[in-house]
Amino acid sequence: MAQPRRNTSIFLRAVEFLATVAIVGLSGSVLAKVGHNIPRVSFTTTVAAIDLLYLGYVGLFVPVALNNTTPSFIILGAQSAVWILYLGSWAAIAANFPTDCSTNSWENSSRATCRSYQALLPFTLFNWLLYGVEGTLFLSYSYVNEVVNHGLGHTFRPSPFYWGSIFALDLDLVRQCCGILLFRRSAERERKPRGDNEGRVGNRDNEIAPADENILAEEEAKVASEDPVPTGHALNDHVRGTRPISERRSIQGNRTSTGEPVVGGQV
Repeated sequence: MAQPRRNTSIFLRAVEFLATVAIVGLSGSVLAKVGHNIPRVSFTTTVAAIDLLYLGYVGLFVPVALNNTTPSFIILGAQSAVWILYLGSWAAIAANFPTDCSTNSWENSSRATCRSYQALLPFTLFNWLLYGVEGTLFLSYSYVNEVVNHGLGHTFRPSPFYWGSIFALDLDLVRQCCGILLFRRSAERERKPRGDNEGRVGNRDNEIAPADENILAEEEAKVASEDPVPTGHALNDHVRGTRPISERRSIQGNRTSTGEPVVGGQV
């Protein structure tokens, strides 16, 4: 599952980079050929430059300098800001869009310059839609998951991402089905103390609480301690099955030095 997300992130960022480079080239060409400033074209050039800076951050700085970790709120803020800027860019171009480039009526420029200006609209609109897709994926699979499971404050700390900073590495806690996000609680939140719930069993009226294993073990230990256990010489005598020491001494006293029993009281 990690490979598709990584490939998707690489594909989206690569397409975004190519479209942004095309916007920079077209807007620069229009400004150079017209010979004077056109605010909406200059604004589009500025937006594309900001986009390239952001791509440099997520494509080079985060993987190399930050080891693919960055605070999520930076990605959210940058994605939202560039998305809004592209919205204003293509809207401004569409508001002054030439429908016919056969004449020199548009900014007293050539037909090629007019065509370049027309091409800015689909490219800026495409990047705006692309940022919308990236932002939706980021919110669905990364940001919302982090806020739900770790809190809003965690978004200000560095979090690990795949290249492109769209998909976070910790993605196993969010599922998506039919466009609806289904959230699962983290494993830590699912681990609730069961002792309290089990302790409540048997405290109700007319119910018998189950015996505790610790109490049973203590009772068995007490019973075992009450049984007399022979110690020392008595233990040896008990094991070997011999008689007590006092009886052995009385028997030995009735024998001679050669070990024969005393007969008739003779010593």
